[in-house]
Amino acid sequence: MTTATNEEWRKEFGIVHDAGKLFFSSKAELNASGTQTSQAHVLRRAFDLLKLDGVLCTENTPLIYFKQVKRIEVEEVVRLHRKFWNHGGAPLLVLVAPHEVHVYSGLVRPVPNADRRGHIASLVETLDRASSGLLEFLPAVESGEFFRRHHKSFNPAHRVDRDLLDNLHATREKLVATSTGTLDAKVLDALLCRLVFACYLFDRGVIGRTYLQGIGLHDAHHLRDVLRFQPRIEAKKYLYKLFRKLGEDFNGDPARAVRCNG
Repeated sequence: MTTATNEEWRKEFGIVHDAGKLFFSSKAELNASGTQTSQAHVLRRAFDLLKLDGVLCTENTPLIYFKQVKRIEVEEVVRLHRKFWNHGGAPLLVLVAPHEVHVYSGLVRPVPNADRRGHIASLVETLDRASSGLLEFLPAVESGEFFRRHHKSFNPAHRVDRDLLDNLHATREKLVATSTGTLDAKVLDALLCRLVFACYLFDRGVIGRTYLQGIGLHDAHHLRDVLRFQPRIEAKKYLYKLFRKLGEDFNGDPARAVRCNG
């Protein structure tokens, strides 16, 4: 996309810099000297993961992710929304096509496919680029009116972090029930926390195949490969070797993983 095209869609939305808002058109701009935002690492990840064309923040908090597309393709949107939801940054993803704009919610769980009509549950609103609706969009979002109007699409219980906690709780309860009281709750909590931390590192690309080779595991790329190892006693051995290595390298400091990921 050319600079002129970038400026064109931004003007249509009425995006301007002011004291309460920050707009970043690229990761390079985000990294520029003097830029201050409390969630810079989240935004860098968003630019890399979603190939964004812009991020609008209010009070240093991500509000809207913008991405230009040549056309709205349902299968691609389903894939993109899954990444967006799992990223858990801004509540809104706006896809800017040549003639229309689609607005998607980050608080609607992703689906594997569109429905029979080609509808995706996370689609909140469609706007015509030739209408005045684009200029009305940002004020409605910033005032909260947009979220009130479409409140069914913004259920906090469907955030990725809430889903994670619900899934962890369900897993914990199932393991406790299966163990018939023989499993120490503190040991179980520590195990689940370590698994989540390890998944985070693998999913963010901080560690991977080379890291697993360092503990003697070859042809493995992710934590799930470790857990699938047979026989089970060997899977347990490598899992605890991985935990020990993570403890040595990160010293129990999740922030170090964030820093390593840039």
